Amino acid sequence: MNKLFETINSFIKEKNITNYIFISFSVILIIICIAISYIFLLSISKYYAYDIPQLPPDMSVTGQVGDFIGGTIGTILAFISVLFLFITLRNQRISNSKERFENNFFELLKLYRDNVAEIEIPKALLKNKNYPKLDKLKGRSAFDEIHNLMLVVYLLCKDYCKEKQIDINVETELPNIAYLIVFFGTDDILNKNMISKATLKITDKHPNLIKELIENLEQKSKASDDKRMYVISGIHEQFGHYFRHLYQTVNYVDDNKLLTFKEKYFYVKMLRSQMGDYEQSIFFFNSLSDLGKKWELGEHSKKLISKYKIIKNLPDGLTFVLDPKKFYPECFMS
Repeated sequence: MNKLFETINSFIKEKNITNYIFISFSVILIIICIAISYIFLLSISKYYAYDIPQLPPDMSVTGQVGDFIGGTIGTILAFISVLFLFITLRNQRISNSKERFENNFFELLKLYRDNVAEIEIPKALLKNKNYPKLDKLKGRSAFDEIHNLMLVVYLLCKDYCKEKQIDINVETELPNIAYLIVFFGTDDILNKNMISKATLKITDKHPNLIKELIENLEQKSKASDDKRMYVISGIHEQFGHYFRHLYQTVNYVDDNKLLTFKEKYFYVKMLRSQMGDYEQSIFFFNSLSDLGKKWELGEHSKKLISKYKIIKNLPDGLTFVLDPKKFYPECFMS
């Protein structure tokens, strides 16, 4: 009996709707058993009245009473026991699946931290007076430099389009171009073609826009006092696997059918808390580009950024002229 109560108590602690339904159904069956026993015993009690002289019990009759109770009540109780066994095995399977999920998630989280630590900016990107003695930047320092480079490239492209009176959306189309220039780089004809292909809808309106923007960046780079390399070799080798792994980790959590949304949010929040400010800024620019549309802004996206408030901790003003609240207002709601 104690074992039964322990099992019921464990089911209640699970807070699973299926468990509650099962327990309610079992209680109803037990009440039915008690009711059947009471009605049956009440119906035969008149044959065993206290004022009738005591006679030796007729074993054939009393045996039939026992057979009825055992056959009816016993069958129902056996059915309840089978249900308890089934639900116990089901809960154990769910618990094991959740444990495997959690182990895999923490392994993905470890790989994410390793990816961040291994990101490095080579010397070709460090022709800046702020880093005269460094061969490369690694880890979160790399995100800081790429963030600054991203904003500079965006502002230079914006100024050029304004100066040449080029009709382009500075909140959607221009961030896409600026990010792709930084991501793919401009020192290789193949990279330039990849940028043009990715921005095909924009370059249909302005066929020479990418070429003009890159030439403008080259001129600004040569004239820059701090010798910042606006024309770069690209960061796709350093950051490509980082963004792919980040998406797969969040998608892995979102696809799990056993977790409630509250549990999923908890795990993604754990991942989100690992992201630095500049990392979130670069992630924001990535999500605005054609490469990151699958996060939210694409046609068949799962709206993962707003769903899990991935850039909730992005400081105001860090992305300068672009306001993340306009793109992902749900991320910043209480």
